[in-house]
Amino acid sequence: GDNILSHSEYLTDGENLFVGDGGVANINYYNGKASYSNHVWSIKTKNEILTKYLYYYILKDLEKIDFRYFTGSGLRNLQKDEFKKEEIIFPKSKEEQQKIAEILEKIDNTIEKTDKIINKYKKIKEGLMQDLLTKGIDENGNIRDEKTHKFKDSPLGKIPEEWEVVELREVIKKFQYGLSDSLKNLGQYQILKMDDIEGWYAKPKSENY
Repeated sequence: GDNILSHSEYLTDGENLFVGDGGVANINYYNGKASYSNHVWSIKTKNEILTKYLYYYILKDLEKIDFRYFTGSGLRNLQKDEFKKEEIIFPKSKEEQQKIAEILEKIDNTIEKTDKIINKYKKIKEGLMQDLLTKGIDENGNIRDEKTHKFKDSPLGKIPEEWEVVELREVIKKFQYGLSDSLKNLGQYQILKMDDIEGWYAKPKSENY
């Protein structure tokens, strides 16, 4: 990947919120010395509100902030003066602010760990799918290997000798378009819609069809 940009001097130190000034609203929390480009706003909070509390508060309303305060055709920019008029609520007790931020941060950390595990298993699955669907399994339950099994050339590369390559039309029995969206509640069978087809299996998301 590209090298991370660096600069010989820092523009800010300590806790900061950084808001990108181009495209879609986003916000990040950072603690430490940092420089930033002219397409990034740096926000420092006054003493009565914790930076991390404000981070989560703005994050909660990010879609609304994007809609209200990012304008312009092409690359949308943050309207700083209007954004600063946005009203927020926060407890006067910094201890309560701290507790709220800590709870949300724990959830963030759990999600990050879970995402890493999910991504790890996704990569394992991708590799296994590639092997299983191009080499298969022998009678002992092992993935076939060219060193121990016979393979042959095919338009899709080397494949096991017992396998064959065919066009989809040779194995598809029926290829049929669905019903009109206007058909609702005409019988006992649920209609599977486009946004129900995601993830591992197609499954209606709602009983209210």
